[in-house]
Amino acid sequence: MGFAADASPVFQNTFNLGILSSGQQTQWENAIVYVEGVYSGLYSNNITINLTFDASPGNGILGQSSTNLVGTLTYAQIKSDLAAHATSPDDETAVANLPAADPTGGAAFWLTAAQAKALGVISATYPGNDGTVTFGAGYNYTFDPNNRAVAGDFDFIGVAEHEISEVMGRIGLLGTNLNGNPGYGALDLFGYTGAGSLTLAQQVSGAYFSIDGGYTNLMSYNDASDGGDAKDWLSLTNDSFNAFSSSGVANLLSSADIREMNVIGYDYAPEPGSFFPLLVIGAGFVALRRRAFKPQESI
Repeated sequence: MGFAADASPVFQNTFNLGILSSGQQTQWENAIVYVEGVYSGLYSNNITINLTFDASPGNGILGQSSTNLVGTLTYAQIKSDLAAHATSPDDETAVANLPAADPTGGAAFWLTAAQAKALGVISATYPGNDGTVTFGAGYNYTFDPNNRAVAGDFDFIGVAEHEISEVMGRIGLLGTNLNGNPGYGALDLFGYTGAGSLTLAQQVSGAYFSIDGGYTNLMSYNDASDGGDAKDWLSLTNDSFNAFSSSGVANLLSSADIREMNVIGYDYAPEPGSFFPLLVIGAGFVALRRRAFKPQESI
């Protein structure tokens, strides 16, 4: 089952949900396709994203993604790719405020496979699996797009928005060991602790998302020392990109979520059609598993 759209991301899904009842499978699949339709409506990159969806017994995780990465690239290549896809005012601001020199000192950069498609680094229709999303089958969920805050239930749509966006590129590498060397990603270039103070640390308090060199705090990042992902949001408000979630709340996409995806490679819809040449790199593929999207400790 997949969601098709013209001049926007097309999602091709493989569902491995055999541990669920047939009714549950239908609920999960419909909610996932709904989320993919939201992303296809927001962005105009004409790419195919191949996803696998699994169900995990019990409540060990709420949501988790495992993402295939493409690399390696240099900082100059990443900067050039982002500049080539600067189609919005936010893109222009973000590119203009990228560091002039490589802030990693020459480390390798990686993109998620879906993001590499969005930025023209690999074929837009590369047929390999771009990532796997797993949901915990032991939780009570609400699936209704119009009723996402139900007492005792977790917002399945919000969890799906969170995990699918990670496969699309919303992950921080921040020096993660990849093939024996520290690796970095595009999103790492938008975390600041102050004006002009880019941070590439995973465990740091006070980091936030900024596209103007740290002068404007658009949303606070999580400190990975608490067990969540460093590039998820600090869970101060209900948001689908938060590191932690409670039941009984709707975790909606915020403007910061939508803008963050834009500056890492996803063009707003509608956008005029453009041709971007395929960048030939020494491409390799690795898989990266993210920390699980977790319920609040009190849950």
